[in-house]
Amino acid sequence: MSGKVPSSPLIILLFSFAAAFADPVLLSSWEWNGPEGILHEFQAFSFSRQSWEAANRQLTEGWHLATITSPEEQEALIAGLEKRAGEFWLGGCQSGRQIDPENDWAWVTGESYNYKNWAPGEPNDAHGCASEQYIAVSSSWRKSKWLWNDEGYLPNISGYVAERTTSSVPEPGQLPLLAAGLAATVLMLRRKKHMRNTETPFI
Repeated sequence: MSGKVPSSPLIILLFSFAAAFADPVLLSSWEWNGPEGILHEFQAFSFSRQSWEAANRQLTEGWHLATITSPEEQEALIAGLEKRAGEFWLGGCQSGRQIDPENDWAWVTGESYNYKNWAPGEPNDAHGCASEQYIAVSSSWRKSKWLWNDEGYLPNISGYVAERTTSSVPEPGQLPLLAAGLAATVLMLRRKKHMRNTETPFI
């Protein structure tokens, strides 16, 4: 026997079918304290050979594919993926089928698309016009890991990075409630102290 595994169309089809129904596997999670008291939570998932749309469908309430809008957030992304390798979907896409690979990129959250961290020569629609309309971050670049790539070729995909943001600073409307709660706590402690001081000792 040659030891080769038969690569019949049926086996290939079965593997493709199994991959289509595979669940994402959590690889790592981390946090970054951004500006203005915003806490960014990240999770990297293994979800091999799955489309950008399929990754989106896996997200639970409050989460979205990661949007990288500053050099500082890019550094946070790199730190979280430091021990990983592969290519992971981010939350950037082109609107419609754009002929020019440079045009009309946007984040799924509607945040401004000003900061960019494309690898040299990207975006480029490497497989033909409008063939790569989603942003992925890849470890495969020689000079610097985790640069961006416009992607559409699913065999390259290892998974996706999800993000959730919460405010670690109280909203202005919450401040009166916090102040009232603090005042009530102080008053209660004072009353307890007063009651201890006025108790009549047993003779």
